[in-house]
Amino acid sequence: MKSIQVKNLYKSYNQENFVVKDASFQIEEGEFFVLVGPSGCGKSTILRMIAGLEEISKGELYIGERKANLLSPSERELSMVFQNYALYPHLSVKENIIFGLHVKKVPKKERELRCYEVAEMLQLTNYLHRKPRELSGGQRQRVALARAIVSRAPICLMDEPLSNLDAKLRAHMRAEIKQIQRSLGITMVYVTHDQTEAMTMGDRMMVLKDGEVQQVGTPLQVYNKPNNPFVATFIGNPPMNIQNGTIRGGERELVLEGMKPYKLKQDYGVHFPERIMVGIRPESIHLANENSAADERYIVEVKNVEILGNDTLVSFLVGTKEWFMRLNGQWYITIGDRIPISFDFNHVAIFDEGTGELLKAPESREMFSLRKEAVSR
Repeated sequence: MKSIQVKNLYKSYNQENFVVKDASFQIEEGEFFVLVGPSGCGKSTILRMIAGLEEISKGELYIGERKANLLSPSERELSMVFQNYALYPHLSVKENIIFGLHVKKVPKKERELRCYEVAEMLQLTNYLHRKPRELSGGQRQRVALARAIVSRAPICLMDEPLSNLDAKLRAHMRAEIKQIQRSLGITMVYVTHDQTEAMTMGDRMMVLKDGEVQQVGTPLQVYNKPNNPFVATFIGNPPMNIQNGTIRGGERELVLEGMKPYKLKQDYGVHFPERIMVGIRPESIHLANENSAADERYIVEVKNVEILGNDTLVSFLVGTKEWFMRLNGQWYITIGDRIPISFDFNHVAIFDEGTGELLKAPESREMFSLRKEAVSR
């Protein structure tokens, strides 16, 4: 296992416009680290600079204790799984898996042993003599993964490896890749634009936008306490509801566009600017009842309803912006209904409208856990 350290990394192709700007982060040994962001944010470029496939314009890269800026890809002791699998069509599955071992002049007996070990791990034993064209998308993906694992490199880089698979197979491969990474104890750097993959697979994630690092943390840290409105709306499905607003009356009254004023019931210990942005997760909005306080009760008109088996998503307009509410269970609500909603302002995030800085995080969510004696039964 090896760690990776990136210091003030820049990448430019024309010496003017930087596609990666001042990126700094540390990936620990044996960690599953995810780079996530929209298309064009620079995540694949960072991965390729770590791999040695792109030159570093400025900054420092360390793999283990060794500075790697000028090392060739073969000297970096890592493997890589590409988005398009990059299999040789004229070679069999077995030949594809051990191709890199040929280059490294690994003895034939050891090549065979490693190949059958990894084929059994990835359930490819029955396909070793087939050509890639005879395989399904998921099987080809497993072959590409096997080729990376068989090298026994301490670091594995993966560039959107599941984007070509259907939804069911993606879910299966997410679990499979995570299990393999844990069983082998390798350091894995995984690039994706899919926030579901980032949330379910990563030990930690780094969110990127326009080549700049927005936030680094565990999936729950990023979800519960987003650094800015971009992170808040990018991580989460549906995204966090964001609304512009103002604080007035000596920081005691909050006015959101499209809503009646709300009197803050406590001092949050923060000096709020006049112009703010308020964010709240869909699951923190509820249907109001007769026990809801009058100033926390709002009537909204339903714009759309999606019943997702065990959840119901309801959307409605607040001012000119569409908000989402997630309800547990199946609810008979139709488009055009006027329904009462409420939410606790302790569960909202408040951002500075000018800088996007998080001024007040939502209250910590309740974390559920199994008692040790229950797990052992």
